Amino acid sequence: MKIWYNKINESRRSVLEIDAEEITVGRDPSNAVCLQSPLVSRRHAVVRAADGKLLLENVGLNSCVVDDEEVLGGQTAVFAPGAKVRIWPYTLTFEAEKAATVTLAELESHLRSIMAELELRIHRKLLERLDLYEFETNRAGDNESIILLENNIEDVCRDLKVFAPENETLIEEITGLVLRDHLINQIIMETGTEEYFDLAALSTT
Repeated sequence: MKIWYNKINESRRSVLEIDAEEITVGRDPSNAVCLQSPLVSRRHAVVRAADGKLLLENVGLNSCVVDDEEVLGGQTAVFAPGAKVRIWPYTLTFEAEKAATVTLAELESHLRSIMAELELRIHRKLLERLDLYEFETNRAGDNESIILLENNIEDVCRDLKVFAPENETLIEEITGLVLRDHLINQIIMETGTEEYFDLAALSTT
């Protein structure tokens, strides 16, 4: 079985030919397909052939996307050879003749899911450190409290290695997406909600 793979922001692909009934994918070098990124689990997925189709089992903690279907840890998905498998920041195809392409809409959707997951992880960490309910109700306007919150957010991001060098490409993509959303919201506020649908269409071009 041939496996083609590349990072989402790279056009050049690598290819492996593996003669095995079971193919493991992950960042650990012991995997048949080694994807070198801290965003990939040590053993992220196992792919097996099944009646002309392929079966992917997500054995990692992070989700992946199989032919536009999100597959969470512990879940499985059946797909045809040539379908796109996305394990951020990689795209893989199994026995496909052509390179799998990722549309802007697909990339944006995946980035937003990563942002939502990251926000949830940061919020959980903050809950371990602070009483956010008391903070919001009694101390929201207190400058010292705001500084305390900012420092804790910075510490949590450091603990989660959000701004580690290996995440630079991901941070750039997310920053661009957030800035675009911010600009669109500003334009909507200045021009009125009637322009919303036209602006939404422009944002995808």
